[in-house]
Amino acid sequence: MRAARLLFLLSTLGCSPSDPKNEDTSPDGGGTHADTDTDTGDDPNTDGGTDGDTDGDTDEDTDGDTDGDTDGDTDGDTDGEWPGFTPYAVGFELFAGYDGDANITEFSLLGTGFPPYVVITLADLEYFSLPEDAREGHFCEVVALFNGSNAAFEGYTPGATTGDLWDPHGPAVSLWGAWTGDLSVLDMADETRSLCVDLDPAVWDGGTPMTTFDGMRFAAGIGELTDYSASGWTSETLDVFGDSMMTQFIAVRRADGDFHAYDWNTAFLWEMDDDGVVRVDGDQLVPVPVSGGTRAGYMTGASFWYDDLVNLDLGALD
Repeated sequence: MRAARLLFLLSTLGCSPSDPKNEDTSPDGGGTHADTDTDTGDDPNTDGGTDGDTDGDTDEDTDGDTDGDTDGDTDGDTDGEWPGFTPYAVGFELFAGYDGDANITEFSLLGTGFPPYVVITLADLEYFSLPEDAREGHFCEVVALFNGSNAAFEGYTPGATTGDLWDPHGPAVSLWGAWTGDLSVLDMADETRSLCVDLDPAVWDGGTPMTTFDGMRFAAGIGELTDYSASGWTSETLDVFGDSMMTQFIAVRRADGDFHAYDWNTAFLWEMDDDGVVRVDGDQLVPVPVSGGTRAGYMTGASFWYDDLVNLDLGALD
């Protein structure tokens, strides 16, 4: 991963993760799958395919078909009345130092220190079918501090094969580390701010996602890379980065009250010294083996599943 690419939210928090993803959408009540396939030897960034439908290339560009639900309002099912930006699905990615002993920590990158934080990505329906170079104007990103503490819970893999893969969820997975708390929204990414302030005020307080996600309940955990998470990556990427990859399980409150940690993300572990300083070699981060969750490093999340907004009650995320 190029260290310089992590700085596109510098004005907000100082760094950010991966490039925008190309997600495919599944039926209403389902979600968006994000192929996490990458350019080997470069930066693991995510793109997407729905319900496990990934094209398997190594340039972050997936096939991105949609489920035909094109009405597109902010709850995942709209009549198209709002003329501005209309998000369809949302993903959450956690970035933090990790001490190898189940704790997330602050870290320092390129001379700037950061606490653990989450990047929230809102994407519209059309975004899912676009190639990477045409996605501008179809997503916006918000950064939030993660006010989390250690917790004990399990993660869950998919149980269904179509639609909402988490209804029912699959088998439980033991986690190497788990944290629960809430999010404190800081700001919107400058590059996509014009879209983030152009949401339907009937759905989004003030026409932005700032209030909606501020204070929301959030939890995350990490564990061994699951078959589900690995399925979004090419064999070349797994060959290069596989030892540094793990699953990042994400929990947000869904509309039915569900608050389980699901197999939504892949995470990568990068070299970080005992003082929390992330190593940068030229303009690249340096991958290190996850070693069963016992290796310290800088953890970057990469969403594979983006939940359709119809699954969330935007007025009750806390």
